[in-house]
Amino acid sequence: MCGVCGIISYDLSIENRNKVVHSMNEHMKHRGPDYSNSWSDETASFGHVRLSIIDLSSNGHQPMESFDKRYILSFNGEIYNYKEIKRELVSLGVAFKGESDSEVLINAWALWGESVVKKLNGIFAFSVWDRRTRDLYLVRDRYGIKPMFYSYDNNRLIFASEIKPLIKTNLINKNISYEALHQYSYFGAPHSGLSLFNNIKQVKPAEILNFKERVVTSRKYWSIENISFSDNNINDISHKIRFLMESAVKQQLVSDVPVGVLLSGGVDSSIITAYASKHYQGKIDTYSVGFDFEKGVNELPMAHKVANHFDTNHHELVVSGHQLPDVLEDLIDHHGVPFGDAANIPLYLMAKELKGNLKVVLQGDGGDEMFGGYRSYKLLQNNSFWNFASKFNYLLKGFPSGDKLNRLLRVLEIFSYKKEYKKMAYLSTTDTKDNSLFNLLKKDTKLILAKTDPFDNFKKRISGLKNYDLAHQMMCLDTSIQLPNIFLEKVDRATMAFGIEARVPFLDNNLSQFALSIPSNLKIRGRSGKWILKESMKDIIPDYVLNAKKTGFGVPYSYWLSSSLYSYAHDVFTTESNSSDSFFDKEKLFKMMSSQRKRPNIQSGYILWKALNLAIWKNKLNEK
Repeated sequence: MCGVCGIISYDLSIENRNKVVHSMNEHMKHRGPDYSNSWSDETASFGHVRLSIIDLSSNGHQPMESFDKRYILSFNGEIYNYKEIKRELVSLGVAFKGESDSEVLINAWALWGESVVKKLNGIFAFSVWDRRTRDLYLVRDRYGIKPMFYSYDNNRLIFASEIKPLIKTNLINKNISYEALHQYSYFGAPHSGLSLFNNIKQVKPAEILNFKERVVTSRKYWSIENISFSDNNINDISHKIRFLMESAVKQQLVSDVPVGVLLSGGVDSSIITAYASKHYQGKIDTYSVGFDFEKGVNELPMAHKVANHFDTNHHELVVSGHQLPDVLEDLIDHHGVPFGDAANIPLYLMAKELKGNLKVVLQGDGGDEMFGGYRSYKLLQNNSFWNFASKFNYLLKGFPSGDKLNRLLRVLEIFSYKKEYKKMAYLSTTDTKDNSLFNLLKKDTKLILAKTDPFDNFKKRISGLKNYDLAHQMMCLDTSIQLPNIFLEKVDRATMAFGIEARVPFLDNNLSQFALSIPSNLKIRGRSGKWILKESMKDIIPDYVLNAKKTGFGVPYSYWLSSSLYSYAHDVFTTESNSSDSFFDKEKLFKMMSSQRKRPNIQSGYILWKALNLAIWKNKLNEK
């Protein structure tokens, strides 16, 4: 796992391009603390910072040339099936200097071109420069597990694994994308390949972007829409899930450095622990985290039981939240933009504790999207009932408010919408039409944002999913939108901030492709999500795990905003509100702050959390 960067320029000298690449490498050292290097020709300059995991020798250093010297690679990620591809290349006469997956990738590209991407099973974002045709290719894995940002104009294209290195080049203006801001206001992160900076985009999942003769084009090499449903019986499906899950974990244990597992004690991480403990050479290390956060969820007791069951070398980390303002500021630096999912905080603190002790961890992201773990899928499976119930939501509005009633009223409001994409968009946030971050913005800001549709990405994507039932459509939308832009973004920045690679077995190509082919009525049955996954694991995972109530990372941001973070947030909001280009309606913002302090609630807490991250980021921009 590494950091990649580069610049293709028609107006900068080699000396100036090398300075740009050196600067970007310096601002990504946390991603690759083991080695850094660069490469240049008359038009292109590539940079790379390395986290050495496979083939620790200098043979794995990048940027790397292909065997025929034509192509240059800067690669971030892991190709899990690289040994099979290497055997094929060797049979065709390709000679290798070392044992790295990077060398396999660039030589496979030299032989097969961009079609090799369809052969890759792994997590990756990489760049390839064709020295003969002067083509630049930027490629990202099918689920967007690894990041790739870029900015271009007529004279140059600059790319990097993170936003901050791009901004630090001083070659990109910092104009704000109001379309992205509108998306952020509801979901806590922009979608559609956007960032909060107007001139910085993301390579989208499963996309190959080509820059040639000052023109950018792109194409998809895989689509979630082109999957047929399995017609196997339940026993066959269960058997195949077990086989593919075990294969994925076994393959992702391959490393020349120690591997651990992040164990929460939930279903997904317990499954990974079960197979990792079976196939790892020696006793696998598992890591669970507890926090001194008041009002949070304590995962340690369940995780400890699971670790004992599978006889792992278990570590319990208890991290402190007393420096939350510093952590928030650091995370915004790593994301390069405001980020609304507070679960990045415990993950970041845990990675900080593990720094220097571990380079690779397996963790359970993707299990909920692949196997139907979220409550929204159950709601949509009962769409007719909720459509009918929504007609009577007015009967509940006179009752005393509380979190449970507010959640029910919100569900009823969502199902009152006629457009299915709008239901699914609102199910992806806790905001409502009348209670959202958008409504805290100043009038002139709202007028600008109102020219864009924050739900347009949902509308476009659902058009290709009409042959699926609503629950399956929602799983596909979560996989395409929420997973890469929020959950995988969170994992990458929080772990790579300390040079730790996170691998996600549930998003293995073969396992995920099969999981997406399983009908939703086998994933959601009654009140149970992940039904077929749990059925397939009954003889592998203890019942006390399979039958436990689902919990997420217990990050009590609503409580913090009414207690330990209140003064800090008040100061941040005051600074932002007093700026000449403030986003917020000061009166509405501080009124919500005051209400939250007196009576914390989840919905307002999430709105204020997004507002706080946005204000911190905005203040940082204004300082520079």
